[in-house]
Amino acid sequence: MTLVSPVLERADSGWEETNGKSFLHWCPGCECLHLINIEKPNKQGAQWTFDGNVEAPTFSPSINYPGVCHYFIHSGQIQFLSDCRHKLAGQTVPMSTIEDGMS
Repeated sequence: MTLVSPVLERADSGWEETNGKSFLHWCPGCECLHLINIEKPNKQGAQWTFDGNVEAPTFSPSINYPGVCHYFIHSGQIQFLSDCRHKLAGQTVPMSTIEDGMS
């Protein structure tokens, strides 16, 4: 994994060879890293667009881990939707810094 900004990490080269360019970010609601594929669809067929801003990114459409976490990332802010199953449901928070040991 390669940190590209305080809030985004690139998936490693082995992952990228099979799945295309992907980013990881820390989800403060789930307290774990979440993966976002931007070049190739993931195994569920989902794929996102990325505005290229690694400091305050925007990904589209929403990111959904069904039954657990559902949110938008816009301009470096995470907007958690009300169907999330954690304490941040319905809230908007800044993206979290990825600290050593989170990967």
